[in-house]
Amino acid sequence: MPVTVDAGGDLSELANVGPGGPIAASAGGVVFITKDDRVSLAPLGKKPGSFAATKEAKDQFTIARGPSVAGDHAYWISSGRLVRRKLTGGALEVLAQGARSGTRVTALPKSDKRPAAVAYVGAGITADARGAAYLWVEGSEPVVVSPEGSAASSVSLAATEDALFVAALEGRTGMTPVHVREVTLRDGKPKLEEDVVVWIGGPAQSLTEVTATSVEGELHALIPLERDITRFGLAGVRVGAVPKMGAPVVWRPYPNGLDPAPVAVSSGCGRSYVVYARPAEARPRSPQELHIAKLTASGLGPSSVLARASAFANVSAAESPHGVLVAYVADFRSWARVYSCEAVKR
Repeated sequence: MPVTVDAGGDLSELANVGPGGPIAASAGGVVFITKDDRVSLAPLGKKPGSFAATKEAKDQFTIARGPSVAGDHAYWISSGRLVRRKLTGGALEVLAQGARSGTRVTALPKSDKRPAAVAYVGAGITADARGAAYLWVEGSEPVVVSPEGSAASSVSLAATEDALFVAALEGRTGMTPVHVREVTLRDGKPKLEEDVVVWIGGPAQSLTEVTATSVEGELHALIPLERDITRFGLAGVRVGAVPKMGAPVVWRPYPNGLDPAPVAVSSGCGRSYVVYARPAEARPRSPQELHIAKLTASGLGPSSVLARASAFANVSAAESPHGVLVAYVADFRSWARVYSCEAVKR
């Protein structure tokens, strides 16, 4: 069982919500995806930070990517298809074929200004069949976001008040370009602006991910990556309101390298937060810590430790009625706890 951290009342009790598998935090509780593509929910209980059990959690894969929850739907990749299902059940919707199995999706819900949208890794457009970044916008056919000759190993979708942004990581063993492309909507149809390589990082691993979010109208991209041959950390790329080459980067150093190195973002209590796993110590096979830190336009603030375990996977976060709900997989179980808004007030 993961070692919990007492943060002076800032955290709810740690809840064991089921076996390890594809999970995600949502406003209503922890979402599970079963082996036959059903959605199951471990709902928030009456007591802040408590959860009711879900009977279907045992029917999930032990190792699989968690879904992206947006509005009243969960989105994920199943058998090479981009799919979604309502959190309350209903029919499984196949949104696109040719999605790359084993990869993560990022979804944004429908709003007054735009339809629902999902960024995902699809079939390659290059001669060596590397993956490409795709964007699905409800009411339109999927569009290829990666420019010809480039590829994508991980994608993330974020939005400002006026536009969508697709961030794509072109993971390589020598260097790793980070692409950002603005997407505007005309009559509900996506229009791609110029692709911009905002930063080039060091070598990436097969599980290296990019996570994009917007804060105060500016886009940020977060990538856990090798800084050089001896250093590893969380690179915070401040893309800004308009993507441009040479975006400034601020590093959050880790004691050692980590793969996978999960990162999640969420709003909550009127703020923006980043949740990330990192080694607790520099020694090989060190236990890991799960941290939460406030994100502002200028970067990450000081962090608090949410939990410790041998390793973390499928880390996600979502705004809940009492604060930021964090869900994760560690030590073969799925866990959840709430970072209280009382922590923000101080």
